[in-house]
Amino acid sequence: MEAVTHKTRRGFSLIEAAIVLAVVGAVIGGIWSAASAVRENQKQSATEEMIILAVNKMRNILKNVHDDTYPDSYIFDNVAVGVGAIPSNKLTPYGIIRISNESEYGGNDFAISLSGINKGACYRIVKKFSDNAQNYSLSRVVIYNADTGAGSSIIADNSSFPISQANLDKCQDVGGRIALQFNWN
Repeated sequence: MEAVTHKTRRGFSLIEAAIVLAVVGAVIGGIWSAASAVRENQKQSATEEMIILAVNKMRNILKNVHDDTYPDSYIFDNVAVGVGAIPSNKLTPYGIIRISNESEYGGNDFAISLSGINKGACYRIVKKFSDNAQNYSLSRVVIYNADTGAGSSIIADNSSFPISQANLDKCQDVGGRIALQFNWN
């Protein structure tokens, strides 16, 4: 009778190693995707909080001033920085925030412009403020179109809040900038 010898294996075969790498890659991809969604949600929430703070602080400062006190938007922006309504570097998690005097449109309004906004953030921020337009004294929403750049689309004003789904869908055309106009009275 011949002796049967068993060869002992050491290590993994190439197929086994490839399977392990594929599983590890899938797990890391899932974690990365979930983490990205959480980061985006945090950016949107932080931006919304900055807008609410800016609206409240600017309204408190402006409610007792004459219309002509801050005619220049540059001065208006500096007042916003001075009272802490916006950060001194004028940055949000997305990009630049500016506050300007919009009284030329009739009434005592100021606009908060956000640059660097993506489609998802546009949708969420515009929806939040339009759904609560009366609470925030929101008077107008402008989305700057990606195709035209300088052109804009006023998707809502006093008579059309909350914003319809069709107008909210215009966030798909956002060119990275939106403006929310508030009454300071």
